[in-house]
Amino acid sequence: MNIQRGYCGLKCGECPAHIAMETDDDALRAKTAAEWNAQHCSDMKPEEINCAGCRDDGTHIGFCAVCPIRGCASGRDVAGCPECSDFDACETRAGFEKQTGLNMRDAFRE
Repeated sequence: MNIQRGYCGLKCGECPAHIAMETDDDALRAKTAAEWNAQHCSDMKPEEINCAGCRDDGTHIGFCAVCPIRGCASGRDVAGCPECSDFDACETRAGFEKQTGLNMRDAFRE
């Protein structure tokens, strides 16, 4: 199966917000809103659980809507952050990896 990845390496195609939008699944939206609200002390409504995926135009959920990695990488015409000539020195990348625990280079090797 070909899983859509964001520029950072996260698997958009496995995200419940992306799946709910693609399949128009209201039950998944409600389940995801409840889980994310509990995890993040937020107040998301089920109807807000929609995301086109990092590389697509359209609706982006939460942080994905303002993600600095998405904005930077799309402007540099790279398939992913590891292709960028500034990758090693990038503070945005380093902060994202620290916050998420994701190693971008490893993510693109999967």
